[in-house]
Amino acid sequence: MQKPLASRELLASLGCAYAGVVWGLFWLPLRGLSGLGISPSWASTLFFLVPAILCLPLALWRAGPLMRMGWQAHVTCAVAIFSMVLYAEAVLRTEVIRAILLFYLTPLWSTLLGRLLLGETITTARWLSMALAFGGLLVMFGDGGRIGLPHNVGDWMGLGAGMIWAYAAVRLRRSHDKDPLDMSLGFTLWGVPAALLFVASPTIWAEMPDMAQISPALPWLIPFAAFIMLPGYFTGMYGARHLSPGLVGLLFMTEIVVGTFTAAIWAGEPMGTREWAGVTLIMGAGLLESLWSLKKSRAALPSS
Repeated sequence: MQKPLASRELLASLGCAYAGVVWGLFWLPLRGLSGLGISPSWASTLFFLVPAILCLPLALWRAGPLMRMGWQAHVTCAVAIFSMVLYAEAVLRTEVIRAILLFYLTPLWSTLLGRLLLGETITTARWLSMALAFGGLLVMFGDGGRIGLPHNVGDWMGLGAGMIWAYAAVRLRRSHDKDPLDMSLGFTLWGVPAALLFVASPTIWAEMPDMAQISPALPWLIPFAAFIMLPGYFTGMYGARHLSPGLVGLLFMTEIVVGTFTAAIWAGEPMGTREWAGVTLIMGAGLLESLWSLKKSRAALPSS
């Protein structure tokens, strides 16, 4: 009777890992929009507007279930997408690698929140994985023997995005009874008002781009949204609802590998010994947690 549960957890784990890969590619279209002269706040708004528009026919078809989903589920979707909007803003305002790694303090916050709000046990393996993740961050940000702390608005946005996502992951765990399709639609649709909060902010207000700026982006932004972003939304939402917040945060670390490699290749960001050592420690944390969870799942299976 436990095998379906183990299979579901494996599928959820793969879904989170894939979503991490997708989010590791987020910076490419965001920087592409910025390269067209579009301000960061409007670039992130367009980035989240396109998938919302693509989902409108499906959202209209599912209007009834979406309305019956309840305000708590919609709050969960809004919190989750707000963390992604904040992360998108961070990618546009600081180095890609810094934004990613500051976001990935998430396993520390999510494991602690899982303990406080869900009563989950923090195992020895999880303590070790958190230590490895934190150690990797110290190595990455260490410079001349000093710990590199957030020093610009993009860095703080990346750190804040990770904290908010940790809370969203706990809420998603509590929404296990909701349809993943409806949760994914809610997640997608709430992205536009979340992004518009930054557009409306008087401290970062910028002129709305005209169609001459937007048009060159549509031939690649629409396929990216349809075939990469939206499947990533669905698989990430599905996985986050069926796994513990700590494991979700660690599985999403696939984003670190993808984001680091692509940023080093296409953004020209430096990747020396210190950077690779930090990434190795952080990925080691994710591997340790995944192996421990797999061992627990197998131990739960009947022996016959």
